[in-house]
Amino acid sequence: MPTMWLSDNQKIGVIFCSAGGLFLFGGVLLFFDRSLLAMGNILFLIGLTLIIGVRKTMAFFTRRQKLKGTAAFAAGILLILLRWPLTGFLIELYGLFILFGDFLITIGQFAGGVPVIGPYIQRGLEILAGGGRSNVVRVIGEQGEKEAGGRVGLGFVKDEAWIDDYNEMDMNYYFDMEFGD
Repeated sequence: MPTMWLSDNQKIGVIFCSAGGLFLFGGVLLFFDRSLLAMGNILFLIGLTLIIGVRKTMAFFTRRQKLKGTAAFAAGILLILLRWPLTGFLIELYGLFILFGDFLITIGQFAGGVPVIGPYIQRGLEILAGGGRSNVVRVIGEQGEKEAGGRVGLGFVKDEAWIDDYNEMDMNYYFDMEFGD
């Protein structure tokens, strides 16, 4: 049996995230059941921490660009625990789109290879992420260029990718880079 490129902790993290997703899905199906939604959130956070590590998880959620999403996600979890499951879930969903919206484009590129429906899925995920690929690259590129003092090249500036060509961007190694200064 071939081995996966994931470590044992990461494999367990994938299981926790999958279980968290199933609990969240079940909580929505059962008319926003508060206990299932809370358990799904806890399992998702534990799984994410096991997959990318404690330090990178903390760095991801506390980045200046992600604070709005982190606050919305935490407020959603708190509202679910305070017996406002529908409102809490919607606020939490908003926070998740802010936190993980950058990855929708990468997922869309992967799904674009699926025959027949792939291009439609890819375009839908690009729209959910806030526009086409060129818009995201242009904003990150301009911000990175300003923060880099006019220098242009391939690298990371304050955890954001800045690039020399606004038409190309590679976020495959997003979690592999070191966070923080």
